[in-house]
Amino acid sequence: IYPAWWTASNSTVITGTLNPCLNDDVTFSVPIDPLRPGLVFQWSVPGNSILLSGQGSNSIIVRFTSVTPGQLCVIVNDVGCFSNATCVTVIPNQIPAAPGTIIKN
Repeated sequence: IYPAWWTASNSTVITGTLNPCLNDDVTFSVPIDPLRPGLVFQWSVPGNSILLSGQGSNSIIVRFTSVTPGQLCVIVNDVGCFSNATCVTVIPNQIPAAPGTIIKN
């Protein structure tokens, strides 16, 4: 029996910050089907990022190294049968410049 919160559409929703700051480590995830614990999640990240951890799981940590927008996608592998890709566009934000020298009046 599925929990009340589980629906088929839950597995296609990627959650995470879509406008992170440059060089932030951001967690992205998709829900797990509680009746299918052996699913493998294959993530692809934009060229402006580094996948730090989580490949194969439903949750990853990604660092964005430029402000170039890019697609973050996941495919579910169920014993060699693959889902369609679910993707989101991530648009990192530039870190503001530090304030100038403070001058005492």
